[in-house]
Amino acid sequence: MTDFEFTGNIESVAFEDRESLIAVAMGGFHIARGVLRSSSQHGIRVNPMGFYRQDIVGGVLRDLVGYGNRRDLVSITSMRKGEYISRNIVADNLRAYNQLERGTIEVTDGAKDVYISNVYAENCFYAVDIQDHDEGNSNSVAQVNRVFVSNVIAMNCTWAIHSETFIAGHSDISISGVVATDCMNAVLLDRINRLTLTDVKVINGRNESTQVDIAHAKYVNLREISFAGGVGESSAITLRQSEKVRIQDVTLADDTKFKYGVTVNATVPEQEAFATLSFSGNDLGAATEEEIRYYFFDESTSLP
Repeated sequence: MTDFEFTGNIESVAFEDRESLIAVAMGGFHIARGVLRSSSQHGIRVNPMGFYRQDIVGGVLRDLVGYGNRRDLVSITSMRKGEYISRNIVADNLRAYNQLERGTIEVTDGAKDVYISNVYAENCFYAVDIQDHDEGNSNSVAQVNRVFVSNVIAMNCTWAIHSETFIAGHSDISISGVVATDCMNAVLLDRINRLTLTDVKVINGRNESTQVDIAHAKYVNLREISFAGGVGESSAITLRQSEKVRIQDVTLADDTKFKYGVTVNATVPEQEAFATLSFSGNDLGAATEEEIRYYFFDESTSLP
């Protein structure tokens, strides 16, 4: 399917009756050069449900634009009980505008081997999202694995990169080339192992809280992350209950207001927490109080 424009009826569809403009249930698809507007749900949903009920293997989504859809421009998902999954999907050159509840693309519920490049979001909740709906039941089939994201621009969004993950075991997520400008926050990634986040520019963050938040993660590489301007007065980066983390070449510009460059938020003593962390090549001198802070965290309290 190529060269199309679809318009939904978001204003007249009840929440329980919402549907995506395009539903994909088989592999080998190619959808390109399309515009999707005002969907009551997603613009395009890749999901192995319906009549065929089989794995979705292989497919290309390219040169797509979304305006004012209720949820994502593109959603790539698998059946929640894991009978069938979506994998080997390429998504390239996706742009979304004014999607305040969701954003440009989400990868959810056990989808695997997804390659995402050249993503733009403006006035959206996020540009890219990793998600599961397991809500703490430790269902391994809901784990998202092997997602590779490159070249993301988020303008005036709530998040540039976001996750809504309840279970452990999401893994092998690589994200590079992110520019978050005038966003509330830049990055939230939770319960993801073997995570790489590189070449991230945070410009004029609009929230006073932390801008890059990594939580409950193992084997993490954070590299070449820079901060300029903004109103942030807490910590530029926060590590929450994470271990085996390498932080390299993080820079705070002189016009930032962060009290801390990096906050290590742990439920173990300081020496034990830092034993699995590595810091090198960072320029955090603009922090007004401490470049690197340790904070013992009780899960029942909030981080100041």
